[in-house]
Amino acid sequence: GAEPSSVIAQLLEQRHQFGGIDVLLTGVSFGGALAPEHADAIRFRGIGGLGTHRTLSEAGALDVIPARFSDFPQLIADGVIGADVMIVAVSEPDTDGMVSLGPTVALTHELLARARVRIAEVNPNLPFVLGDTLVSLDRFDAVVRSDRMPVTMPDPGPPGLTVQRICHTVASLIPDGATLQLGIGSIANALPDHLRNHRRLGVHSAILTDGLMQLVRSGVADGSSKEREPGVAVGGELIGSTELYRFAHRNPRFVLRRSAEVLAPQTLTQFRRLVSVNSAIEVDLTGQVNAETMTGIHV
Repeated sequence: GAEPSSVIAQLLEQRHQFGGIDVLLTGVSFGGALAPEHADAIRFRGIGGLGTHRTLSEAGALDVIPARFSDFPQLIADGVIGADVMIVAVSEPDTDGMVSLGPTVALTHELLARARVRIAEVNPNLPFVLGDTLVSLDRFDAVVRSDRMPVTMPDPGPPGLTVQRICHTVASLIPDGATLQLGIGSIANALPDHLRNHRRLGVHSAILTDGLMQLVRSGVADGSSKEREPGVAVGGELIGSTELYRFAHRNPRFVLRRSAEVLAPQTLTQFRRLVSVNSAIEVDLTGQVNAETMTGIHV
């Protein structure tokens, strides 16, 4: 959702004039703007083949950085990875000249702190999300305006019978008053619908989704039992629909914070009943999990 689509389009069009550049992909994309043919002038590096970045991975055009996502804030701060030029989509500024990073905080602050050149694509269609999202527009070296609609996650459609059965079982393992962390995938998308009869759930998740929004909106996830930021759903980024973006717009109960805080062990250990639900591709007999690759391709 926070993809600076207009600047990306210009970069791709002019890529042969730069003499070869590296592009660091630090999130999930559903825009499909980056394609394997662009590897003729661009080297793509990133956290994985998430969303439409999978096409780059399948074509062998994506170098995946072998690290846990929770390690990335420190790797950036230490200068192990980073970017000379940071391009970020932001909301319209408020009366104090502050813009919101919109659907994604995640690693943005760490990258902005080390970038040599900072470019903002100001888009009035981006939600003004609260939390660790505010940046002064004066901090950017260049400002580009765009009115493109933000990229959203495609509708996954109704879940199949197997997914429904898995979600029914998982829901039975989640107690009232638990704090939820949901990943990405069919199980995470369908699970919230099986939690409608739960009570006092909290949300502290790397991503905030439409399903989590529905739990907050309905009062099922009122956050009243959370040990940290009670009454507030906390995430690192929004991944979902236009409705999700509208719900998050200036909503003090639905906020984003840096991944360095959201994923930190010292943060997670404050929750007595933290339940994390993530999908795996394979689990072997010793309990090792493969959550990233299929036939050698990062998906």
